[in-house]
Amino acid sequence: MFSRKYQSIDNIHYYYEKVSKSVAYINERCVSDIYIPENAKNFPTVIWFSWRPFHGQTKRSSRRA
Repeated sequence: MFSRKYQSIDNIHYYYEKVSKSVAYINERCVSDIYIPENAKNFPTVIWFSWRPFHGQTKRSSRRA
């Protein structure tokens, strides 16, 4: 029913390019990743905003259950 394989698109800036390139912190930290399931159509979408930067973590250092 659900695909376990997915395509990822990493580090998509959500500020305008001019702003992202002019401020190092924004360029490094203000990015999103998108995970798209393979071989799936009309799948539900979840938008997740993480507060990790406020807790000294990065998106790669998150704890997973």
